[in-house]
Amino acid sequence: MLKPDFQKLKKFLIEKEDKIILLIGFALVAFLSYGAGKLSVAYRPQTPIIFKDVPDCSVLKASGDATTVGSSDIAITTAQGKIIGNKNSKIYHTPGSASYNKINEENRVYFNTEADAQKAGYRKTKM
Repeated sequence: MLKPDFQKLKKFLIEKEDKIILLIGFALVAFLSYGAGKLSVAYRPQTPIIFKDVPDCSVLKASGDATTVGSSDIAITTAQGKIIGNKNSKIYHTPGSASYNKINEENRVYFNTEADAQKAGYRKTKM
């Protein structure tokens, strides 16, 4: 009973030998290509991360035109002021607001305090 099944299988393999070999060849090429692709990603040269010593920020004191960090508070001052107003809309933005850095340079008006901006007729942004 098993003998005829093996005979049929043997006959099938002999008749389809060229197609089976071609199929095995395609499978091997696909497998090797996939493996080579995975290897090329695994061995991609990486840019090293370099850590440098930085000064202690609690004692950093800079000139009036830059950031000044004290031991108990942080004060940000610039030569132009930290409040940015839009001269077209008469709206001012404080650091951290959504549109703070989105104002075109030619439309910017700088203020040192919110009170200065309000005295000039500007209102605070709602965002």
